[in-house]
Amino acid sequence: MYGPTLAEELRNGVFSVMVLAGGEGKEYLKKEIELDNLRIQLSEDIVGVQVGAALKNTVGIFVGLVEGAGYGENTQGFIYSKGLQEIQKIGIHLGANPETFLGFSCAGDLFVRSRSRLLGIEIGKGRSFDEVAHEMTYPKEGISSLNNILKMADSLEGVDLEFFRLIHAVVFESMEVSDAVNKLGSRI
Repeated sequence: MYGPTLAEELRNGVFSVMVLAGGEGKEYLKKEIELDNLRIQLSEDIVGVQVGAALKNTVGIFVGLVEGAGYGENTQGFIYSKGLQEIQKIGIHLGANPETFLGFSCAGDLFVRSRSRLLGIEIGKGRSFDEVAHEMTYPKEGISSLNNILKMADSLEGVDLEFFRLIHAVVFESMEVSDAVNKLGSRI
C-alpha cells in the first residue's frame, strides 16, 4: 500500500488515502484495513503502483536538492513535473498504466514532504551525502531506488535515464545542483 500518508498524521486522525494494488483478495483487505480517516483505493496496476512508489523517492531527492540550493518553487515545480514524466516513461516501458503515476501512489505521495526530500535539501545546502546519511537514522529509500534504477539501465533499452543520472551525479559525484538544473533544462 502506498500513498500520501504520514504515520503520525494517520495516528492523529488526519484524513489519508492509500492505494492497494493486487489481484484476488484486495477487496477483503480493503474492508479490514480501511478506517474513518483512511480510505483505500484499489488498483489492478501492481507494476505502476510499485514503480511510482519507489521512484517518487528519487524525484523527492531532486526536488530537495534544488530547494536546499536556494531555488524557488518554479524550479521545484519543473523538477517535480519532469520527474513524474520520467517515472511514467519507465513505468510504461515495464507495462504499467500511464494514469497510475498521476494518482495517489506516485504524484500524491511525491507532494508529501518526505525523508528523501529532506535528504536532498541537506545535500543541496552543500553537505556531503555521507555526512547527512550518518545523521539520518532511517532508511534512505530514495538512494536505494536511485541505485536500483541505474542498475536496470540495460533492461530499460530506449528509456532515457538522464534525470536519474543527474541526481546520482549531484549526490555522489560532486556535480553542482545548478549544473544539473541547467543540463536538464537545456533538454526541453
